[in-house]
Amino acid sequence: GMTGETALTFYQSGNDSILTIEGTNSAGHAQLTLKTGGTTDHCSINFGDSGDHDAGEIRYTNSSDSLNFDTAGVHRMTLDSSGRLLIGTTTVGQATADDLTIATTSNTGITIRSGTGNDGNIYFSDGTSGSDEFRGYIQYGHSNNSMVFGTNASERIRIDSSGRILIGLSSDSRTTTMILSGNSSTG
Repeated sequence: GMTGETALTFYQSGNDSILTIEGTNSAGHAQLTLKTGGTTDHCSINFGDSGDHDAGEIRYTNSSDSLNFDTAGVHRMTLDSSGRLLIGTTTVGQATADDLTIATTSNTGITIRSGTGNDGNIYFSDGTSGSDEFRGYIQYGHSNNSMVFGTNASERIRIDSSGRILIGLSSDSRTTTMILSGNSSTG
Protein backbone atom coordinates (compact mmCIF):
# COMPACT_ATOMS: atom_id res chain seq x y z
CA GLY A 1 0.00 0.00 0.00
CA MET A 2 0.92 3.62 -0.23
CA THR A 3 2.14 5.64 2.70
CA GLY A 4 2.00 9.36 2.93
CA GLU A 5 0.94 12.33 4.93
CA THR A 6 -1.48 11.82 7.83
CA ALA A 7 -2.80 15.36 7.49
CA LEU A 8 -2.91 17.63 4.47
CA THR A 9 -3.97 21.26 4.70
CA PHE A 10 -4.30 23.85 1.93
CA TYR A 11 -3.91 27.54 2.73
CA GLN A 12 -4.47 30.21 0.16
CA SER A 13 -4.58 33.89 1.01
CA GLY A 14 -6.69 36.19 -1.09
CA ASN A 15 -8.26 33.47 -3.25
CA ASP A 16 -10.21 30.24 -2.83
CA SER A 17 -8.37 27.03 -2.01
CA ILE A 18 -9.07 24.38 -4.61
CA LEU A 19 -8.46 20.66 -4.58
CA THR A 20 -9.18 18.94 -7.88
CA ILE A 21 -9.25 15.19 -8.43
CA GLU A 22 -9.41 14.37 -12.12
CA GLY A 23 -9.45 11.16 -14.13
CA THR A 24 -6.58 10.88 -16.60
CA ASN A 25 -8.64 10.12 -19.71
CA SER A 26 -12.24 10.03 -20.92
CA ALA A 27 -12.81 6.64 -19.26
CA GLY A 28 -10.95 7.53 -16.05
CA HIS A 29 -12.90 7.85 -12.83
CA ALA A 30 -12.07 10.33 -10.08
CA GLN A 31 -12.41 9.06 -6.55
CA LEU A 32 -11.87 10.37 -3.04
CA THR A 33 -11.82 7.71 -0.35
CA LEU A 34 -12.20 8.31 3.37
CA LYS A 35 -11.36 5.22 5.40
CA THR A 36 -11.27 4.61 9.15
CA GLY A 37 -9.06 2.17 11.03
CA GLY A 38 -11.95 0.37 12.70
CA THR A 39 -15.55 -0.70 12.14
CA THR A 40 -17.13 1.53 14.81
CA ASP A 41 -15.68 4.87 13.68
CA HIS A 42 -17.05 7.32 11.14
CA CYS A 43 -15.79 9.32 8.17
CA SER A 44 -16.84 12.95 7.78
CA ILE A 45 -16.68 15.85 5.42
CA ASN A 46 -17.06 18.98 7.56
CA PHE A 47 -18.13 22.44 6.47
CA GLY A 48 -17.36 25.37 8.70
CA ASP A 49 -15.72 28.70 9.31
CA SER A 50 -13.30 30.23 11.78
CA GLY A 51 -15.89 30.06 14.56
CA ASP A 52 -17.25 26.54 13.99
CA HIS A 53 -15.30 23.86 12.15
CA ASP A 54 -18.27 21.48 11.64
CA ALA A 55 -21.47 23.54 11.40
CA GLY A 56 -22.30 21.41 8.36
CA GLU A 57 -21.31 17.78 8.07
CA ILE A 58 -21.77 14.73 5.87
CA ARG A 59 -20.89 11.68 7.98
CA TYR A 60 -20.81 7.97 7.19
CA THR A 61 -21.16 5.95 10.39
CA ASN A 62 -19.59 2.52 9.98
CA SER A 63 -21.30 0.86 12.97
CA SER A 64 -24.79 1.57 11.58
CA ASP A 65 -23.88 1.80 7.87
CA SER A 66 -25.76 5.09 7.66
CA LEU A 67 -25.09 8.39 5.90
CA ASN A 68 -25.97 11.44 8.02
CA PHE A 69 -26.37 15.10 7.11
CA ASP A 70 -26.09 17.99 9.59
CA THR A 71 -26.65 21.73 9.11
CA ALA A 72 -26.16 24.52 11.65
CA GLY A 73 -24.61 21.92 13.96
CA VAL A 74 -27.87 19.91 14.13
CA HIS A 75 -28.61 16.46 12.67
CA ARG A 76 -31.15 16.88 9.84
CA MET A 77 -31.28 13.73 7.69
CA THR A 78 -30.19 10.07 7.63
CA LEU A 79 -30.01 7.59 4.79
CA ASP A 80 -29.92 4.30 6.70
CA SER A 81 -28.46 0.90 5.80
CA SER A 82 -31.84 -0.26 4.39
CA GLY A 83 -32.09 2.74 2.04
CA ARG A 84 -34.75 4.48 4.14
CA LEU A 85 -34.62 8.28 4.19
CA LEU A 86 -35.30 9.86 7.59
CA ILE A 87 -35.71 13.63 7.68
CA GLY A 88 -35.77 15.36 11.05
CA THR A 89 -35.63 12.05 12.92
CA THR A 90 -33.56 8.95 13.47
CA THR A 91 -36.62 6.77 14.09
CA VAL A 92 -38.24 5.02 11.12
CA GLY A 93 -41.98 5.18 10.51
CA GLN A 94 -44.47 2.33 10.65
CA ALA A 95 -43.06 -0.79 8.95
CA THR A 96 -45.37 -0.69 5.90
CA ALA A 97 -44.63 3.00 5.23
CA ASP A 98 -41.06 3.56 6.45
CA ASP A 99 -39.16 4.29 3.22
CA LEU A 100 -39.49 8.04 3.83
CA THR A 101 -40.12 9.40 7.33
CA ILE A 102 -40.42 13.12 7.99
CA ALA A 103 -40.73 14.40 11.55
CA THR A 104 -40.71 17.71 13.39
CA THR A 105 -42.07 18.86 16.72
CA SER A 106 -44.51 21.26 15.05
CA ASN A 107 -46.61 21.29 11.88
CA THR A 108 -45.06 18.94 9.33
CA GLY A 109 -45.74 18.49 5.65
CA ILE A 110 -44.61 18.14 2.07
CA THR A 111 -45.06 20.81 -0.58
CA ILE A 112 -45.49 19.85 -4.22
CA ARG A 113 -45.07 22.99 -6.34
CA SER A 114 -45.85 22.81 -10.05
CA GLY A 115 -46.51 25.36 -12.78
CA THR A 116 -49.64 27.53 -12.81
CA GLY A 117 -51.24 25.57 -15.66
CA ASN A 118 -49.83 22.18 -14.68
CA ASP A 119 -50.62 19.34 -12.30
CA GLY A 120 -49.16 18.27 -8.95
CA ASN A 121 -49.26 14.47 -8.66
CA ILE A 122 -48.81 11.61 -6.23
CA TYR A 123 -48.79 8.26 -8.01
CA PHE A 124 -49.20 4.75 -6.62
CA SER A 125 -47.45 2.38 -9.01
CA ASP A 126 -47.11 -1.39 -9.36
CA GLY A 127 -45.05 -1.34 -12.55
CA THR A 128 -42.61 0.63 -14.65
CA SER A 129 -44.55 1.25 -17.86
CA GLY A 130 -47.97 2.29 -19.12
CA SER A 131 -50.83 2.73 -16.68
CA ASP A 132 -49.07 0.49 -14.12
CA GLU A 133 -47.02 3.60 -13.32
CA PHE A 134 -50.14 5.39 -11.97
CA ARG A 135 -52.66 2.70 -10.88
CA GLY A 136 -53.76 4.96 -8.04
CA TYR A 137 -53.23 8.71 -7.93
CA ILE A 138 -54.02 12.03 -6.32
CA GLN A 139 -53.76 14.98 -8.67
CA TYR A 140 -54.23 18.70 -8.19
CA GLY A 141 -54.90 20.51 -11.49
CA HIS A 142 -53.75 24.12 -11.27
CA SER A 143 -55.29 24.98 -14.66
CA ASN A 144 -58.82 24.47 -13.26
CA ASN A 145 -58.10 24.22 -9.50
CA SER A 146 -59.51 20.73 -9.10
CA MET A 147 -58.46 17.75 -6.95
CA VAL A 148 -58.75 14.32 -8.57
CA PHE A 149 -58.58 10.87 -6.98
CA GLY A 150 -57.99 7.89 -9.27
CA THR A 151 -58.05 4.12 -8.90
CA ASN A 152 -57.13 1.44 -11.46
CA ALA A 153 -55.57 4.23 -13.58
CA SER A 154 -58.90 6.07 -13.99
CA GLU A 155 -60.40 9.17 -12.44
CA ARG A 156 -63.05 8.25 -9.84
CA ILE A 157 -63.69 11.40 -7.79
CA ARG A 158 -63.13 15.06 -8.65
CA ILE A 159 -63.59 18.04 -6.39
CA ASP A 160 -63.93 21.08 -8.63
CA SER A 161 -62.90 24.66 -7.89
CA SER A 162 -66.38 25.38 -6.44
CA GLY A 163 -66.13 22.48 -4.01
CA ARG A 164 -68.57 20.26 -5.88
CA ILE A 165 -67.87 16.54 -5.66
CA LEU A 166 -68.16 14.77 -8.99
CA ILE A 167 -68.21 10.98 -8.81
CA GLY A 168 -67.55 9.14 -12.07
CA LEU A 169 -67.60 12.45 -14.01
CA SER A 170 -64.81 14.81 -15.00
CA SER A 171 -67.01 17.81 -15.77
CA ASP A 172 -70.21 19.26 -14.35
CA SER A 173 -72.41 18.45 -17.38
CA ARG A 174 -74.66 16.56 -14.98
CA THR A 175 -74.89 17.94 -11.47
CA THR A 176 -75.71 15.96 -8.36
CA THR A 177 -75.72 17.76 -5.06
CA MET A 178 -74.43 15.82 -2.12
CA ILE A 179 -74.50 17.39 1.32
CA LEU A 180 -72.23 15.87 3.90
CA SER A 181 -72.47 17.17 7.43
CA GLY A 182 -71.14 16.24 10.79
CA ASN A 183 -72.30 17.14 14.25
CA SER A 184 -71.43 20.75 14.78
CA SER A 185 -72.81 23.60 16.78
CA THR A 186 -72.78 27.23 15.86
CA GLY A 187 -72.96 28.46 19.49
